[in-house]
Amino acid sequence: MIAGLLFRMFNSIEFFVKALDAANEKDGVVRLFSAVGMAGKGIWLFFDHILWFNKIQMMKVDSRWQQMSSWAWLCGVFALLIRDVRKLQMLHVHAIDVSNLEMKQSSESRRHLRRQVEAAQLEFVKDFCDLFIPLAALGYANPGIAAAGGMLSSAIGIKQEWSKIVAVSK
Repeated sequence: MIAGLLFRMFNSIEFFVKALDAANEKDGVVRLFSAVGMAGKGIWLFFDHILWFNKIQMMKVDSRWQQMSSWAWLCGVFALLIRDVRKLQMLHVHAIDVSNLEMKQSSESRRHLRRQVEAAQLEFVKDFCDLFIPLAALGYANPGIAAAGGMLSSAIGIKQEWSKIVAVSK
């Protein structure tokens, strides 16, 4: 556990950078909920680091920090779920447009759209599975369900990263 925390030390900065990058999103709903989601995850991870420093007795904090950390994570993941739903809705509208213009669209553009839809669906499932972890930490969900969701989310994350590696190597 300590090694895992050490490896992700300062990853909260990456989430805050992603929150700032959300300003580049074209759709206002996606922009807002991406920023809120990434900021929530950044705050969660920052609080998690403080809790780790408490655990190794480098600083002293009370138990409220764990609760605040879990709430920040929950808010972040919930915002990302709303973002995911909006992205799926936008892709659905785009797919309808493509099907209406099917004769004019190349099969390559349809494949590209299909890949975008699959990626958005995977991201939604991953975020949905992540939702149960902070819910369990706050006492609103079964820890076993949270663990199963975390394992599924991790497997999806590995698949997503693997896909990036394979795409770069082609």
